[in-house]
Amino acid sequence: MKINKNTAFVSLPAEGKVKNIIILTCVLLFLAFQSVLIYAVFLSFNVSYSATAPKIILDKTEEVYISKLAGILETGGRLFNDRNKETHLKDNMDTVENLFIKELDSASGDTLESVLLSSRIIFNRGYSLKNLRTIARLLEDYAKDKIKNNETKKAAAAINSILSMAMTPQIGFDSEKPLICNIFTYSFKSRVTKLIEELLNSGAKIGAEDLNKLLVKLVRYEAAADSFAEAVKHEKEACLRMMENNFYGINPRANRLESILTIMFVKGTELYYGDIAAQYKKIMDDLITAAGLEYSLAVKKFDELNEAERAINKSRIYILAVLQSKINPLVLWVTPSCSEYYNKFNVQKAFTAAAVIKLAARAIKDSEGADKIPSKIGDFKSIPEIKNNAWILNDPFTGKPLIYKKSDTGEITLYSAGYDARDDGGSFNDNKDIKL
Repeated sequence: MKINKNTAFVSLPAEGKVKNIIILTCVLLFLAFQSVLIYAVFLSFNVSYSATAPKIILDKTEEVYISKLAGILETGGRLFNDRNKETHLKDNMDTVENLFIKELDSASGDTLESVLLSSRIIFNRGYSLKNLRTIARLLEDYAKDKIKNNETKKAAAAINSILSMAMTPQIGFDSEKPLICNIFTYSFKSRVTKLIEELLNSGAKIGAEDLNKLLVKLVRYEAAADSFAEAVKHEKEACLRMMENNFYGINPRANRLESILTIMFVKGTELYYGDIAAQYKKIMDDLITAAGLEYSLAVKKFDELNEAERAINKSRIYILAVLQSKINPLVLWVTPSCSEYYNKFNVQKAFTAAAVIKLAARAIKDSEGADKIPSKIGDFKSIPEIKNNAWILNDPFTGKPLIYKKSDTGEITLYSAGYDARDDGGSFNDNKDIKL
C-alpha cells in the first residue's frame, strides 16, 4: 500500500484490486454452487431411494406375518396419533392387549420369532417409523402401569412386545435396511432394558417362565443385530442406490428438466472433485473395515475418516475449504458420522448384556437362594444361553469381562469401563465408567 503525500489519500496497488476481484468471483461461484446443491438435496428428499432395490420374494408364511406387522403399524398409527397418551392407555387397555401384545408377544421358536430373526431383508413395503415409535411408547406406558400394579406377567408380555417392535426394522424397510433401522432397534432396546431394571427392582414376584422368556429373547435378538459393520454395509448399499436414482437423474419420478439439471450439476462437481459413487464406496468400505476392529482402534479410524467433513465445517472461510476439499461435498453430505452411532451401539450392547445377567441372577435367587448367585461373572457360563453367547459377559469397550461385584446380601454391582476403556473403580458421576 502507498500513501501519496501531496494528495493525502491512500491508493491501492493493482494487485490488491485483482485480489478483490478474485475473492468476489469465488464468492459468486460458491453461491451458485450452494444453490444448485440445495436443489439436488431437495430432489433427494422428494423421491424414493429404493426404486431399484432387489425384489423380495416371500414364502406364504412370511407374507402372512409381514402383513400382520404392517397391519399393526397402520392401525396403531391411526388409533393412537395424538399427544394424550394417558387417556389413550386408560381407555384402550383391551385394544393394546388384543391388538398389539397378543400378536407381538412371540414365544421361542414360533413363526413370528423366526421372521424377526431372519437375516434377510423381507419387509417388502414401506411403513411409518412414526407409527412404530408410537406403538413402542404405548407398550412402554402399558408395561410401567402393570409394573406399578404388580401385574408382572402382563408387564413381561409388554416388554417382549417392545422387543418385537425393536426387531421389525431389522427385517427391512421397503426393500432396504439403512442405518436408521439399527438406530431405531437400539433405541427400543434401550427402553426394554430400562423396563427390565424397573421390573426386577419392583419387589414383585416374577414367574420363572417370564424371566426365562425375557432372557432368551434378549440374547437371540441381540445376536441378530449385533454387527455394526453389517449395519454400515446396508447403509452403503441403500445410499448407492439413492445416488443411482437421484444424483444421476434416472429416477422415473423426476421430469426431464430435473434430470438434465441434476446430471449437469453432478457431472460438473465430478469434473472438479472426482467420481461421487467411487469416493463414497471407498469411504464406506473403510468404515466397514474399521467397524470390525476393537473399540479404541475403531473410534480412532472413524474420527480419521470424518476429518474431511470436520475440516470444512470448522474452517473460518467455508468456501475455500469446500473448494480445497479432496472429496466431493456430496459424498461428505451422505456419509454417516459413525463415531456417535458406534458409541451408542456399544453402550446399548453393554446394557443388554447386563439385563441378561441380572435376569439370570434373579432366576437363581428365586429358585436356589441369594447365596447361590455367582460371586464371579465367569460363573454365569453355567447357564446355556450365556455359555453359547460369550459376548454377554464381555465389555464391548474393552473385550474383557464386565466389572462385576456381589455384596454379602446378594446385591449386584455391574459396570462397563466406558469410552476410555479403563476401569476407574466405578466412577459413575463423571461418566468415566458406565453403571449398568
